Amino acid sequence: MIQQRPPHPKIPYTILLVLLGIGTFGLFSDMELNFFVKSYAMLLLLAGGWALLYFGVYLKGLRKK
Repeated sequence: MIQQRPPHPKIPYTILLVLLGIGTFGLFSDMELNFFVKSYAMLLLLAGGWALLYFGVYLKGLRKK
């Protein structure tokens, strides 16, 4: 019988971060806003996604040690 290893814990969070980036770009590319406002909003949302990735994966790994 073949034992399956669980997926690497970073993979689901990375996929969610990529999907957040794609959705954010799709949302803000259709809006008639100043370029700097669009850039700031996209950067803010991606930074929030990165924070979720950091707190969800890396700090969980630190707690196990």
